[in-house]
Amino acid sequence: MPRLSEADSKEITRQLTGHFVGADKSLMQIDALIEILRNSDPNTYKAYKLARKTIDYGTRSIAVRGKIIDAITKEGVKGVIIGFLNADGTSLVSPIVKKTADKGGFNVKSLAEGIYKLKLTKVGYVDQMITITVTSEELCNIKVEMSKI
Repeated sequence: MPRLSEADSKEITRQLTGHFVGADKSLMQIDALIEILRNSDPNTYKAYKLARKTIDYGTRSIAVRGKIIDAITKEGVKGVIIGFLNADGTSLVSPIVKKTADKGGFNVKSLAEGIYKLKLTKVGYVDQMITITVTSEELCNIKVEMSKI
């Protein structure tokens, strides 16, 4: 396909912006309708709210900050894979998988409020599962010690 002209590119951007605005309006209307069900059908309301988690990018700089250290040496462990799972620990919160840096630290910038389980894995260390609570008001700061096998 040949390159788009600048005018075509601007028109496509304008159309996409219109579609996003329309989608946001529709979701706001659905949210308002679901609020009506809060008292009459609490199960549907709760299921919708759990499924309708949104991440508002740009509202804060960091949601979770952590450091993984060796239980004996107390030094940071590089290359630990951190998977964020739902509160029940069954499914991965896509696409959030982090890897610790040279000194064992990691940051997650945007994460919806809620309870998460973190699965920590690294070859040569015992896998760990921890639970964290993320709120919009404060930074979730964690420090975990991992033991070698």
